[in-house]
Amino acid sequence: MDHIIVLGVQARKHSLPVQPGDVLDTYAGTAGVVADIGYQSGITVAECTRWLVDGCRTHLAKCVRIGA
Repeated sequence: MDHIIVLGVQARKHSLPVQPGDVLDTYAGTAGVVADIGYQSGITVAECTRWLVDGCRTHLAKCVRIGA
């Protein structure tokens, strides 16, 4: 996956050796769930990440204002 730029800086990737339980290859897909229940996500990983970061920034700003 490409790095996603959301905070104005590029993410740094720290690769480690393969760990027990790591999935090296996957052939998983979403076609089955789309066919079964008709659900298909309408948001990209980049959009979701931006939404999450914006929400965290908003929450943090509220916490700072109330002194939490």
